[in-house]
Amino acid sequence: SKETIRKYKRLENQMKAFAIKRGITHLNQFDLDTLTQFRATWADKPRSAGKKLERMRAFFSFALDREWVKANYAKKIKIKVKDTPAIPLNAKELQDIYAACDGLAMEAPKQSKLKAYRLKPLLLVMRYAGLRMSDAVQLSKDKISGNAIKIRQAKTGVIVRVPVPPFVLMELAKTPMMTPTRYFWTGNGKRQTATGDYQEMVKEAFDRAGVVKGESNLMGHRFQDTFAI
Repeated sequence: SKETIRKYKRLENQMKAFAIKRGITHLNQFDLDTLTQFRATWADKPRSAGKKLERMRAFFSFALDREWVKANYAKKIKIKVKDTPAIPLNAKELQDIYAACDGLAMEAPKQSKLKAYRLKPLLLVMRYAGLRMSDAVQLSKDKISGNAIKIRQAKTGVIVRVPVPPFVLMELAKTPMMTPTRYFWTGNGKRQTATGDYQEMVKEAFDRAGVVKGESNLMGHRFQDTFAI
């Protein structure tokens, strides 16, 4: 996907910048000590660093198959990823967040009012379909099938139907569409930019509702944790 390519490109740029500073001119100079030093320059949080390490291992596996390097030293680097505890939202917290969304929509200036009205339906989709925010913003009309939302599973690619309550579909029906087919994002520009805009609004809704955002402000995870119970 474009997002995966973007992440590999970022890793490549970081490796190039590191190599220039250290006078490294060939890929096979990235031995275990050098890769360990490169890893030490990362400012990523543990979970993100773990994902980046997976990409680095995959890259060096590709290089090893082509004999560009003598060994995949990235496999010997370990990162301890701290598990984020599940913090599902209770009924009162959900009610308070939805009420905060209604308040934000009522108070939003004219130029951002329509986007504010989309916030509550977006959160309902996350809550009842178990989607990450970055996936929920891509929701389009063709993904609505009867009383369910069609979701493609990341690992298998299989499309499954996730039933949602009628009031979620009613909220979506009232949502001011971004395009004739898309609810929350036009599909133009970068998805992470659209996601970031909604995340800022969600933070404000959580603050208004007096609800804990969760570790590292993982508000979306709280909705996914709620879906899982």
